[in-house]
Amino acid sequence: MLDFSKTLGPEPLIHPSSRVKDCTLGAYVELGENCVLEETVLGDYSYCFGGNDIIYAEIGRFASLASNVRINPVQHPAHLRAAQHHFTYRCSHYGLGQDDDSLIAWRRERRAVLGHDVWVGHNAVIMG
Repeated sequence: MLDFSKTLGPEPLIHPSSRVKDCTLGAYVELGENCVLEETVLGDYSYCFGGNDIIYAEIGRFASLASNVRINPVQHPAHLRAAQHHFTYRCSHYGLGQDDDSLIAWRRERRAVLGHDVWVGHNAVIMG
């Protein structure tokens, strides 16, 4: 949930339970509880209400994202592999060698792009 008791400003207001990795967040941006954003641009005056999971996305200014919205959830490259299990590309996690970085690059290329003044409702899933 957003914290309406605080005044927003040029620096993003990020709830302590949220995680942000390699993102660009605009001015007057707020992230509610339990948001996860990775390699994402979130424009000025935008907010994530809470429980959002966003990866490899570009979101414009004045975006309103309700609770539990997922943008660009991990896509599985069915055209590249017969098996989709993590062990086929997250090899190091299973002690099977190095990870397949080409799969991560493939995912990054399929960014989700949302324009300005976009409203996204509760529990929506938006693919790249």
